[in-house]
Amino acid sequence: MRSSDDYVRVLKFLRLEDPPEKADVIFVLGASTFAPVIHAAELYHDDLAPQIAFISTGRHFGGDKIWGIPEHVKYHEVLNGLKVPDKSILSTGLTTKHFILR
Repeated sequence: MRSSDDYVRVLKFLRLEDPPEKADVIFVLGASTFAPVIHAAELYHDDLAPQIAFISTGRHFGGDKIWGIPEHVKYHEVLNGLKVPDKSILSTGLTTKHFILR
């Protein structure tokens, strides 16, 4: 059986220590929380990138179930509320059809 010390060592290893650098875009992975979106807005306002991008599957992992609207729509609203202009937000909703290889 593993001790809690083993888990702490793994978590410390996985934790990012490097400061963020300038980039072309900040990419947000979808989640049923606003934390990554808020962090992306902070990075944007720190002039680390001129655009924020995200893709979500909408109905499958939260969006509609939590907020009543698809995740990408809610994230866009949150970013606008955090003073990120529309021209700096790249977003789209996906459906399972996007994942079908033909």
